[in-house]
Amino acid sequence: MLSGAAVLLSLVTACHAPASPPRMHVPLGDLALMARVELATYEAGLAHQLVLTTELAPLGPDPVLVHGMRPRGEPGDNARIITRVSYVDYPGRGPLSSGKTLVDSREWGPDEWATAEVPLSRAFLIELPAPPDVLARRVEITVVLHPVDLVEGELRRNGGRPVVFPTVELQTFATERPVERPDLWPSDSTPEETFLWAASGPDERLVDTVDQLVAVLGDESLDVLVRDGAVAGLVYLTRVSHGRDVGRWQDWWAQQQP
Repeated sequence: MLSGAAVLLSLVTACHAPASPPRMHVPLGDLALMARVELATYEAGLAHQLVLTTELAPLGPDPVLVHGMRPRGEPGDNARIITRVSYVDYPGRGPLSSGKTLVDSREWGPDEWATAEVPLSRAFLIELPAPPDVLARRVEITVVLHPVDLVEGELRRNGGRPVVFPTVELQTFATERPVERPDLWPSDSTPEETFLWAASGPDERLVDTVDQLVAVLGDESLDVLVRDGAVAGLVYLTRVSHGRDVGRWQDWWAQQQP
């Protein structure tokens, strides 16, 4: 059985503003590109306007021409970039959350060369609905480019196959998290502190954080709102929900242990 650490680390990928830019090799017929994407927000608090930056570069030494526009008179659409943005808002009180998925299609833009030294970079603005009264917003985005064609030299081309970028995630919070959480969860923590300590804590403390949140949830001497903050933190970190049922959380967590 996987340890609690292995299970949680497979569930949670923490990305902050700007998000860590994942890289992947994208096979495209006879061509292969490095596809990179970055998601960032430059506003304080919860994400409302995001900047999506895509980057393409050939893996080999030869430049690649990314055709964005069809020749005049040729039927069909120009190159388009399709973005699928999913966001979830967390009030930080109990197991509640709400979200939505938005799909957008827009023109990629004119033809342009990409080289290993000078990748082809394009930035796009992503606008989300204004966040309600919540403590955290998690955003995940997938990006697919449908080029007219990719051409390397005179003979190698990919025939317009789509370029799939790696998925990225961004986490933002309504307020700055409290100072670093003590090793032992403070019994006088507020509901907001309880959630923010859990949701925005460092990755290396995930297992310890969940362990202590389960303990907080089961401590009937604590204020019910603090215990609700612990539930919210558990839902945020584990991406599963057992409601406010202490027994179900305890049983689930016991099953994650080695």
